[in-house]
Amino acid sequence: MNNTDFIIKCYHADHIRKKQPNQFYILTNDFNETVDIGNAKQPIPTIVYDSIIDLFQHSEINHEHILYFQNCSNKFIEKLNQFTTNFNNLYQLRTFINVLKKIKVNDYFFFSPADKYPLDLNLPHIVARELCKLNNADKKYFETYKTITDNYIHLWTYDNESSTKTIKTGNPVKQNRTCRFCGKREPETTFSHASHAISEGFGNKRLFCNEECDICNNKFGKTIEPSLLNYFNIERSFIGVKGKKNKTPNINLNYYRPHDCYRSMAKFFISLLPIDNFIIFYYTIKWINGSEAPHPLPIIWRTLEPPQYQKPFPKVSLFIQPDMQLNKNIPHSLIDFSFGPYRYLCTIPFIPHDNKDYSNADDFDDFWQVFDIYNAVKWDALDWSSEQKIKDQLNIKINFHFQKNKS
Repeated sequence: MNNTDFIIKCYHADHIRKKQPNQFYILTNDFNETVDIGNAKQPIPTIVYDSIIDLFQHSEINHEHILYFQNCSNKFIEKLNQFTTNFNNLYQLRTFINVLKKIKVNDYFFFSPADKYPLDLNLPHIVARELCKLNNADKKYFETYKTITDNYIHLWTYDNESSTKTIKTGNPVKQNRTCRFCGKREPETTFSHASHAISEGFGNKRLFCNEECDICNNKFGKTIEPSLLNYFNIERSFIGVKGKKNKTPNINLNYYRPHDCYRSMAKFFISLLPIDNFIIFYYTIKWINGSEAPHPLPIIWRTLEPPQYQKPFPKVSLFIQPDMQLNKNIPHSLIDFSFGPYRYLCTIPFIPHDNKDYSNADDFDDFWQVFDIYNAVKWDALDWSSEQKIKDQLNIKINFHFQKNKS
């Protein structure tokens, strides 16, 4: 989706009536939700889709069109209350109804069938900009989203809490797959086992990469990924993460290599990419596979998440600059990784488009101007370049606070 898609600002009601989608995007300035309302095994009646069309139709435009940007007016609330009365007995619609009821009175919000636009593109930030204008949000808040979308494509955000379905990146046809990490295809290699895009040790049971072969999956599981899991071992133990065989790790101070922790973060990024062109990541992938770093590694940035945002599962966002408007003063690609009390920003290293190695804090001055929204908290600079084994000292104060989603 690009900015011009919102010029018309509506779509035909037949998209809902004929396709009967079972997933919708509902985005506001306060929350983004992907809501399921049924599936192939438990479809909802056709009359429900007619009522959804009626709920979101706007009298000021063609009766057979639905606006992307809706207003939670008193009239809409009346229609929503009637919709609730009619279908409250359908459990498949309870989350859908509860999410709509969270929207503030008179606020604008974005509503679309999930199959109409893919959420793994730049949609969330572009929508946020539009909603800022419609809701007369703070000017700085609007400009913050503008600077991000002017420089980066927000490829993907994975949140284990709101993602209820299994997601697989890469080619679904096994015979047509090429491993992202070694470049081999069948019969040189095999794709028989599920490859977790984020290590299962973080509790990931839903997110997989089709294009990681069995040989690479086995190799990474024995080499680089254990370091990152050991680095987070105390958090995983206190949180009670269910890893392999649904076991929770013991509170052990295991050794880890910082360099392999960085390789693992970059490996997550490559696994999650929804694209099939990995040429610009050639040197990154070689390094993930064990090649020596061609220049110093970038700084890793870490912050302590506010209690209301701490989650007992990983949340991951990917950012990449579009090829047609590169800004060489900021990193080409980033992964934003949150787990438990901490949030990490990792620059994906060794991309030819970057004219800095980002190994010094000063290299990020332009970046912090683009991601001004991140300046609300203090970030610590970490050096993950060491290949030496490190063992943490248990001299820490841990304060976890997880808020249960009431919806």
